[in-house]
Amino acid sequence: MIIGYRSEMGEARPAGDIEARLGHYGKHWYVQTALGLKGRGIQHIQTLTSEMLTPVGQRKAGWNEYKITESAMDKLQTQYAVTVEIML
Repeated sequence: MIIGYRSEMGEARPAGDIEARLGHYGKHWYVQTALGLKGRGIQHIQTLTSEMLTPVGQRKAGWNEYKITESAMDKLQTQYAVTVEIML
């Protein structure tokens, strides 16, 4: 299930297993999660370190970042709660 929220409207980030954003052309999703994901359509990009993150984002240190195809994302959202920030 994808859960959208609008931080610019003062909405708090809902709890979820995966934080996602859609790529520029809509073919891939970029996700950050503490989970170790594997499978067809899932490509590990990097593991986030504290040096890469702002002070607010330090909670994500040790998380993994993935590039995921649309069909793989369809399968993931049936298993995990996915949060997406909707920008105005």
